[in-house]
Amino acid sequence: MALAYFKARYVAEQLADRWVLGADTIVAIPADRANVDADILGKPRDLDDARRMLKAQARVECAVITGICLTRVGETAERLVLSVATRVRMRDDEGAREAYLASGDWLGKAGAYGIQTVGDALVESITGSFSNVVGLPMEVVAGLLRARETP
Repeated sequence: MALAYFKARYVAEQLADRWVLGADTIVAIPADRANVDADILGKPRDLDDARRMLKAQARVECAVITGICLTRVGETAERLVLSVATRVRMRDDEGAREAYLASGDWLGKAGAYGIQTVGDALVESITGSFSNVVGLPMEVVAGLLRARETP
C-alpha cells in the first residue's frame, strides 16, 4: 500500500486537484517455503530467481496482494489507500514451469508469473479477483472511481 501511495503521490504532485491512481502488487507465500529468500515475492532478479519463486509457489495457496491508492493533492487533497488479496494455488508441473520460464513472460512480474498470458497454465485455482492477479483489481477500482465522480 505504501508503494501504491508513493507512486500515486508523485504523479498527483504534478497534477494538482486531479485524481491519480497508483498500484503495486506482491505475492505472499507460506513462510515455511525455505527455497526462497523471503515470504514476500516481488519481481524476480533473473531466471534463477524466477525459477525459485515459481517452485516455492507450487502446490501451496499463496496470496496475490495489490495495494491501491487513489489520491489528489492541492486545495481539495484527499487520499484513499486499500489492498485487495486473491488466493492462488499453483500446479507443481516442472515441464510447464520450464516452458513458461523459457517464454520470458515472467520478466517484470511479481511472483514471476503473469496469469493473463501463458502463465495461466501454471495456475490450478483462484479464489477472488482474477484482475487482481493480473495486477489491478478492476471491480474495486471501478467502485472507487464511481464513488468519486463529480456531478
